[in-house]
Amino acid sequence: MSGNQYLCRFCLLCLFLVALLSVSLYLTYRPNDPSYCVTSFLLSSSAASFGLSVENENKELGIYHDDLALALALSFPSDSPNFTSSAVVPGFYQGHKKTASKTGSFAGGRGWPPPANRSVRVDLRTAVRFQAVGWRTRRHAVSVGAEVKVGADGMMPAGDSIELRSGAPRAGFRCGGTGCTPLLRSILAVAFGGCAALVF
Repeated sequence: MSGNQYLCRFCLLCLFLVALLSVSLYLTYRPNDPSYCVTSFLLSSSAASFGLSVENENKELGIYHDDLALALALSFPSDSPNFTSSAVVPGFYQGHKKTASKTGSFAGGRGWPPPANRSVRVDLRTAVRFQAVGWRTRRHAVSVGAEVKVGADGMMPAGDSIELRSGAPRAGFRCGGTGCTPLLRSILAVAFGGCAALVF
């Protein structure tokens, strides 16, 4: 076998090993969106207070949260306008496999409804960045929400936890603004190509 053939096989072997390493790193550091849950809610005659649980399920990734902007919408009968209010939870950093507990309140105002036996809508918008070692991703927008029911006392039932959900696809590392799926396909193509070359 000529020297050029040995060099070619060596290069293919290097590409194959790099591809395997890339796939391994991708699977290890593939990010999952944080989950947001309303853990408590109290609707009074003049305001509404809430407790929020934020969970980072990633084993290797920390998360930088921008300010969490929450919106509250209360529905009235069809002949009356709806009432909305807003609240902001300051941004924060969250380590991997950590759960953060946050609290806040919505201010009431003229036309604030009676609190008893009501269903309210809570929406949350923010942006997150994932960090692994010294590398940080670009911002990924998060928009979630859910209906929260309060009883005769204006409180959400004790022990309940309502997850704010979204129909958006799960977060992923951004690569040139198109996501990492094309990158992963390229890596796998190189890996299989290198393997085939080594075998045959």
